[in-house]
Amino acid sequence: IKATSDENVDLVFFVSQPANAIIKHDGKPVPSDWTLLKRQWYLDTIAKGSTFISDPYPDAYSGNMEISIAEPVFKKGTAIGATGIDVSITTLIKMVSTHRAGQKGYLILVDRSGSILVHPHPEFILQPLSALSPELNEKFLTKRTEVTEHIANGETQLVTYMPIPLSGWSLLAIEPKSEVLKEVNHIQTIISTVFLGIFILLSLVTGILLMAL
Repeated sequence: IKATSDENVDLVFFVSQPANAIIKHDGKPVPSDWTLLKRQWYLDTIAKGSTFISDPYPDAYSGNMEISIAEPVFKKGTAIGATGIDVSITTLIKMVSTHRAGQKGYLILVDRSGSILVHPHPEFILQPLSALSPELNEKFLTKRTEVTEHIANGETQLVTYMPIPLSGWSLLAIEPKSEVLKEVNHIQTIISTVFLGIFILLSLVTGILLMAL
């Protein structure tokens, strides 16, 4: 397996289901009790039958948050393994964290299950979206609306929701309603810029994975 020079890619690997083995470009050993069929990302990849992007998780070696992008490998219709890459989301987190929605608003990144990945207040990271608002969480999970309102600390806030293709994640801009009414165009520009950056990043690493096949 060839390594990549992309600074966001931490690992390139191939896993074999019949051999219950993993081949990694860095040659680092895996724990003796490592079992492929207990790896949720692998089960999800095989179940989907195409490119799968996992939710972020802490890397066992570095502790840094990463995602796995994997492509299943089939032989005569039977799953025999998968090839993939582990990607650091540090760049993505910085991208979201350095942008604001207006003067008092902020952006958050949420995974497909509704867990908060990026939030200006660290205590909310990896907490469910319901920690901010049960109503907001319900609307997000049912995908009923792209723009909604919720009340926090007695203030009405406007929430703009935008799903990110490929990943199943979503970007949410939260800002006081009074401010939004003054800066609608500015907010849309910020969201579009961050959205495009995340989409390009995921597209690039997916392209790297496909070229490795």
